[in-house]
Amino acid sequence: MKDVALLIEKFGQRYSEILGINLREGDKKEIFKWFLDSVLFGAPINETAVIRTYKCFEKHGILTPESIVKTGGKV
Repeated sequence: MKDVALLIEKFGQRYSEILGINLREGDKKEIFKWFLDSVLFGAPINETAVIRTYKCFEKHGILTPESIVKTGGKV
């Protein structure tokens, strides 16, 4: 954990913290949010675009597998 703390100190917050995703409790909804975020960060777009896209999903309540399927879109 010390190494992780040093990296965070040097490079900034974890993305989960920036996006308000709480992974400490192991809640399935929060884990899926992190999965969704991981997919976005794997896309060939920059960090700012990923965060804005995630925040848009959040604003419109599209943070569950069911809500994504309802949109008819693909992530």
